[in-house]
Amino acid sequence: MFTSKFYVELARQVSQAEYKVLVPRYFSELVSLYTEYQSKITQINEFFSQIHPRAVSPNFLTSNFEVEADGFDFILLPVHEKFLESIHSIMNSAGNYYYKVPRRIGKSFTLLHTVLSLRRLKERFRVIYVNNPELWKSDPFPYILNEICWAFMEDRQTFPRCKNEDEDGQEPLQQWYTKLEGSKNPEDDFREFLRVAQEYCYNRNLTLVSFMDQENWVRDTQDTSSLEFKYKFLFNYYQNMPCVDINLRFGSIDNRNFKFLKEQGWQDFSNVFKATVKDFYFPGKP
Repeated sequence: MFTSKFYVELARQVSQAEYKVLVPRYFSELVSLYTEYQSKITQINEFFSQIHPRAVSPNFLTSNFEVEADGFDFILLPVHEKFLESIHSIMNSAGNYYYKVPRRIGKSFTLLHTVLSLRRLKERFRVIYVNNPELWKSDPFPYILNEICWAFMEDRQTFPRCKNEDEDGQEPLQQWYTKLEGSKNPEDDFREFLRVAQEYCYNRNLTLVSFMDQENWVRDTQDTSSLEFKYKFLFNYYQNMPCVDINLRFGSIDNRNFKFLKEQGWQDFSNVFKATVKDFYFPGKP
């Protein structure tokens, strides 16, 4: 049986330096990347696909995907569909969830399948996907700004405009990007941006879903002060309004940070998604 090591062996070994831009710095870059790459998922057969990293995120992906310049390989496993079904089962009510599993069993690929599947349902979902918290922590402001704008890229012309801001020929979402990029009070402005995004989703009967992979990379378990590094508050922020928001953190089983989440009232997703380590294995033999 194969675990995630099988994926690593499938991926061609090309220097990550060839995947050029780590974090885009301009809205025009985001639009260009989204327009060119968002549909670049080549399905070889029912179970095997090749995915360009820019079809997933504007930022540099976690090293778990062994990204090359032209993409990485993905094999559909039964556990991926089972996990997606479990996500759909909680969509009728808002909630914060965490899920912890052992290292190196393919959890990032499981979560990736869910993200891409939900994003295809554009009439129902908007998905914020933080797959590389290590990069987020090293470059907090542009990373999370890119990911949130990426989730609403299809809405860049219909998104609500900033209040008391001149249009200046900019699309509404670009207007927010410009405001946040140059903000003197970024945390307050980010909260307002997310509040507007939630209200936008509510008015259009959309579900806003947030996923964070590799939760254990976000903060040093030996340093409690890092529990609230800059802009991380975005994943703890929900307005008391009827918008349905789902927020899930995914990480390794030895991560002591989940004790903190549990104390904050987050729910254990393993009570919804009942799986064993063997469910993540690749079926068959080499």
